[in-house]
Amino acid sequence: MGIGIKGFFMTLEEKMATYREICQQIKLLEEEKKILAQSILQEMPSKKMVFTDYIARSYTRLSIHIPIEQARMLDATKMVEQVDKERIKEIHNGGTALEGVKEISYLVITSGKSPILDENPFDLL
Repeated sequence: MGIGIKGFFMTLEEKMATYREICQQIKLLEEEKKILAQSILQEMPSKKMVFTDYIARSYTRLSIHIPIEQARMLDATKMVEQVDKERIKEIHNGGTALEGVKEISYLVITSGKSPILDENPFDLL
């Protein structure tokens, strides 16, 4: 699989179209993978299964999305100091070089029919 040497002889537009096709294939495969994983989890008789070539494990974690107001009422909040990325961008864009800050380039190709992003650009990093 892959475009290999053929990619060198493609036009830029052909490369972009191929890139979009691959992104769509990946998206479909990820959806299939998720459905298959849920099916497997339902059928697993235990949290760990050992096979000849691999070991399958089932993990459980919490997905927590409660409103901050509710967390406050439960005394379940904390103050966290974090980097102000917007301020760092301002400093960088003002011409100051900062260690740990670099510009990255990534490709985003959207459908001509819709302004909605077809793929997450940060998946490319």
